[in-house]
Amino acid sequence: MILFKRNIESPEQVAELCRNLKREAGDRPLLIMVDQEGGRVARLSPPEFTEVPSARRLSTAEDCEAAAAAAGTVRDGRSTLGLLSTAWHSEGFPLRSQ
Repeated sequence: MILFKRNIESPEQVAELCRNLKREAGDRPLLIMVDQEGGRVARLSPPEFTEVPSARRLSTAEDCEAAAAAAGTVRDGRSTLGLLSTAWHSEGFPLRSQ
């Protein structure tokens, strides 16, 4: 399941939607995802959600700590809402899905 901007109203609504979808899926596997890259590609946008810079902006700043912080913000926000989130190794390789 992929959520688009038109499916998103507030953090509470998204969390409830995810819970309901998972309940309806029962024992069947269900992935709920959202395209949240930062910058212009932000389905979870302010003021309800935390804004993160685009990947381009982060890469041109050459600030690894800022990039890690932005990734953590996106990961934590998605996890709280019940969306698929991936933990990334410091070199950019996925470690596990949560």
